[in-house]
Amino acid sequence: ADEGVIIASNNTGLIGQSTTDYEVIQKLKNHADSRHMMGLTINGVRCHGVMLKQRDHYIYAYIPDSIIFQTLLQNVIMCLFIYLIVVALIWMIYRKLQKNILKIEREKEKKYQKSLLEAAEKADAANRAKTEFLQRMSHDIRTPINGICGMINVADHYADNMEKQTECRAKIKKTSHLLLELINEVLDMSKLESDEVVLAVSYTHLPSPRDGLLSRMPSSA
Repeated sequence: ADEGVIIASNNTGLIGQSTTDYEVIQKLKNHADSRHMMGLTINGVRCHGVMLKQRDHYIYAYIPDSIIFQTLLQNVIMCLFIYLIVVALIWMIYRKLQKNILKIEREKEKKYQKSLLEAAEKADAANRAKTEFLQRMSHDIRTPINGICGMINVADHYADNMEKQTECRAKIKKTSHLLLELINEVLDMSKLESDEVVLAVSYTHLPSPRDGLLSRMPSSA
């Protein structure tokens, strides 16, 4: 509106009226600007308004403070409500993430404990197997040693019998070879533990080593 005519308004009853007779417009035109809101009192009602100057007309806008503060309170309550909802959602997401993290950590801990238990069981089984192996080997090693000692005693008893001496030396030689094989097996066992030897499955004829072992034993034993 300029030169005293209202050309548009949200109150259709004001259209076409003179601006000089409208107190609000005159106050805003004389005191307001486009950068600041102006406080004014109209018919005892406190209001705030603003004036925007265009090329060929002016735009005036004002609103009672009661509406501003009424909507302000509603807006504050709404913002607070939305804020609480957002905080609650963030907290729920955070708690869910924490539960998932704890669940993953527990699963990792269970797997780790299980791997430790399996490793301990394997180590215990390996130690038992090693102990059993050494016990068997100690017995197997004593057997050819006893045979050698027996052949030496027989040879001493038949010191003047060359035929007996030759027989005893032959059996001592065979028994010493058996003892050497047993010692080599012990050494191979240590190589197996260090992964220097790969086991291979093979078949053998049991009577043959049994007969060979019996032939190494002294007949007087």
